[in-house]
Amino acid sequence: MGYPSRKVLLALHDAQRTTCLSAWLREHGYGIVRARDGASALLAVHEQQPDVVVADADLPILDGYQFIAALRSRPETRRFPVILLTPCDDEAETARGCATGADLCLPQQGSPSDLLLSLERILCMPERAERSAHFVPCRPQTHSSINPTFARDDR
Repeated sequence: MGYPSRKVLLALHDAQRTTCLSAWLREHGYGIVRARDGASALLAVHEQQPDVVVADADLPILDGYQFIAALRSRPETRRFPVILLTPCDDEAETARGCATGADLCLPQQGSPSDLLLSLERILCMPERAERSAHFVPCRPQTHSSINPTFARDDR
């Protein structure tokens, strides 16, 4: 599991959770970059060039929604993969994250295994690099599903 060359930016506001997830993901072969707020996460995307971001919705300075909106507003980061961790397993929060442009929303208190499976699905998507404007980033789902809901709009 995991890919040694894959780097994950963890933008989490809780230092203890960041430490735990960092150690767990390193054990599975991922490199880790850390940020404690949305502004430093934006800077880290440009300076550290991670392969994917895992961001809390409730980050300080720029929250996760503002962070994603900033990424999506720039051509060079428009398609950058982001997993948004929402404070609760709530359809409204998931819908808001998806509408903002998250590739996938998971609850913050979800299992690390679900996060790992989600990372591997996002990073192994062959169409990621060439996805079209008709790509539908995500739809609400329960965190117990290991299948992130990626779909193409066939219009």
